[in-house]
Amino acid sequence: MQNVRPPGSISSVGFKANYALCGLSCVCKMISKTNSNHPISAPSAPRCKADLAWLLQSPPLLSLAPMQFSAAVQRFSPLDSKAIHAWLGALDTDHLQAYVAQAVPTKAAMRLGRYAERLMEYFLRHAGIYTLSAANVQLKNPAAGNDHTTLGEFDYLLHDAQGMAWHWEMAVKFYLCHANGVHAEPHDFKGPAGVDTLGLKLGKVFQKQLQHTPPAPYDGTHWQPAAYARGWLFYPLGAATPVCTALNPQHLQGWWLGMDDFELSSLVGTHFVHLPRLQWLAAYCGNDLTVLTQAQAAQMLRDFWANADAKRAGAGQMLASVMERDGVWREVSRGFVLPPLQSGT
Repeated sequence: MQNVRPPGSISSVGFKANYALCGLSCVCKMISKTNSNHPISAPSAPRCKADLAWLLQSPPLLSLAPMQFSAAVQRFSPLDSKAIHAWLGALDTDHLQAYVAQAVPTKAAMRLGRYAERLMEYFLRHAGIYTLSAANVQLKNPAAGNDHTTLGEFDYLLHDAQGMAWHWEMAVKFYLCHANGVHAEPHDFKGPAGVDTLGLKLGKVFQKQLQHTPPAPYDGTHWQPAAYARGWLFYPLGAATPVCTALNPQHLQGWWLGMDDFELSSLVGTHFVHLPRLQWLAAYCGNDLTVLTQAQAAQMLRDFWANADAKRAGAGQMLASVMERDGVWREVSRGFVLPPLQSGT
């Protein structure tokens, strides 16, 4: 059955069901403006825990149907999920944050992909559920001479509790659906800047990254390939969700609309926060971001695009619709607003 969102609605039952599905509204402690001993590139300790919980407990992005892809789509067994829940409950968040902070030099800007990789590496090293053999193993050009070209990288080589050897490639992605009609193909899902597509990413993961053989000393083991795919997909506000056989029907969903539509939509009384890239994973829960009315959010976006560099000026921006409860602003839904040039407004 297709999930239809009412026009102008950003707090429909469909979105709430996705939040409840992976407990996103329950893993956040209040995040407030506090001083930290870590560089500004390191998210706060509660944010690190919330994002790690999201990474481990949110549904896979891709279809779990057998033989859908040339390699498996990773998912945790019920037993592993239970162990993960217990481990998260006893997690030392300061230790986690310190581990994340070590990944980048002081004052450097951490990329979202590297942040997610570091969170997963922490889990694999410290949870005791898997045995991590290696992370971020580079595959160099085997040709002789001074050619040191990197042909690829293995995100994680690990063993599960049954002794099975796995090669995981992680993809945490955010795509906007531009399909017309009731069906969608992977190429209909485009990145916030309108360049990358889900189709291109699937080709890269399954036809390239998961096809490589790791270098010595790991080449003597048969590593079972699997794609660890998580993320959010965004659909036009108020439209029916098209069916895409490449996707897990339980994937997390948000909305998108163009700038003019955002300004004209009936969002009276709605409050928003502008989510920086490092807060695109778990649902927002805190007081560290400026809360804006619809009119204020629209003006903020106009100003942002007017003053952004060429790359950011053409990229959609993510907003979270929030409600205050017990003195904390909590995410209700999230979506992208596209700049006029990209949305055609």
